[in-house]
Amino acid sequence: MIDSLEKVLPKTPTDTHKVDLLNKLGMEYFLSKPKKALKSFEQAQKLSLQIKYVNGLAISYYNLSLVHSALGDKDHRPITTKTSLILLNKR
Repeated sequence: MIDSLEKVLPKTPTDTHKVDLLNKLGMEYFLSKPKKALKSFEQAQKLSLQIKYVNGLAISYYNLSLVHSALGDKDHRPITTKTSLILLNKR
């Protein structure tokens, strides 16, 4: 699954579908390579902000909170979790 997502991503236009793919790729990496997951979620977050995709932004913030927790970064987790909940309530 990871290989196919990595092949499709460079060809995908900069839109909501790309954000969704980045979030999906991050979830694939989550357990085995959390730092790669973090990078993918950060890319999804940045792109979501650029294209004003609130749902993608909320999901990327939530996913970031999961990775921060898994990496033991307890300072970032409450911020990313709270932000994701605020964004989800705006949908």
